[in-house]
Amino acid sequence: MHRPRPSITDTPDRYIAVAVLVTETQRYLMKRRDDVPWIAFPDQWSFFGGGIEAGETPAQALCRELREELGWQPETIEFFMQTRLLLPFPEAVLEDITFYAVPIAEAAIAGLTLMEGAEMRLFHAAELQAMPNVIPQDLAVVLMHARRDILFRAKQAAPPADSMPSGE
Repeated sequence: MHRPRPSITDTPDRYIAVAVLVTETQRYLMKRRDDVPWIAFPDQWSFFGGGIEAGETPAQALCRELREELGWQPETIEFFMQTRLLLPFPEAVLEDITFYAVPIAEAAIAGLTLMEGAEMRLFHAAELQAMPNVIPQDLAVVLMHARRDILFRAKQAAPPADSMPSGE
């Protein structure tokens, strides 16, 4: 028997912390998930990160996940965004995901040890956009991060109503 489809306002099934690993040349370090049928999104390119354990903050979970997945401790992390997704699996899953921008030097990548996933690689945002096997929500976050200066700039005050061109 299926449970009722959750609502976006329900308590999430999972809380997740994710690293948007970005280099000085604005390339994103992604991992290709293992191609096994018992995980979500097999053989898809994704960010690094994972579930938040009881008693952890999202930032603590992210640092733990990066140690577990890459053997690496970031010097800095910066909150980027948070979202909830109601994913349409046969049993719908509600996830609350916190994304952190994490700078990483390209020279440091050779010293990382991939401990989860099939491979890791650097990509420009446009390269990821052209690929058929990128987890869609991760691609959306890459594009928002790459365009953040345009998308998330401070709003300017609107001009007075009497100075607006007619028809707008």
